Amino acid sequence: MYMVCFMFSVCIMALTMLWGATLGGFGTVGFFLQLALVIYLIFMSLRNKITDIKAQIFPEKETSERKSYTLFLTLGVVVVTYMNHFLFKIGYANLSPKLIELLTGWGLLLWGLITIGFINMIFKQVVLTYYFAKYAERFRVDLGFSNIQWYGEKKAQKIKQRELKNKNK
Repeated sequence: MYMVCFMFSVCIMALTMLWGATLGGFGTVGFFLQLALVIYLIFMSLRNKITDIKAQIFPEKETSERKSYTLFLTLGVVVVTYMNHFLFKIGYANLSPKLIELLTGWGLLLWGLITIGFINMIFKQVVLTYYFAKYAERFRVDLGFSNIQWYGEKKAQKIKQRELKNKNK
């Protein structure tokens, strides 16, 4: 439990630093453009994972292909962010970022890509684990495990006694 809390606090601190680096490197316009792009990318990643899971569950159903504007949106954010930085300077509040700040200014987008990577790695397993826990008895029967193999000796004995008691009634 402590490890989870520690990892959560480290992630929050890293996220805060990446947001600050983005705000310092590209100002408020670049920050909000990157934030909108990250939200879009996360939702697209979740939608794609859900579609993949549904396609595995219902293989006979055809899913409609939606066009993805990810590349165009990403290029648009990059172009508008750099145009704002070099030409318009909206939302900089008298800051003149150096080259290293321009590189670290993509911190929010980097955080979004890391989040999408984690979604791609663990989302399917989370869904499978949820349904495995929810329908554990059905899985036990479908996979052919006995009560002793699935629950252990003590609980299997209690289940057997309960079944005999219900059968006698």
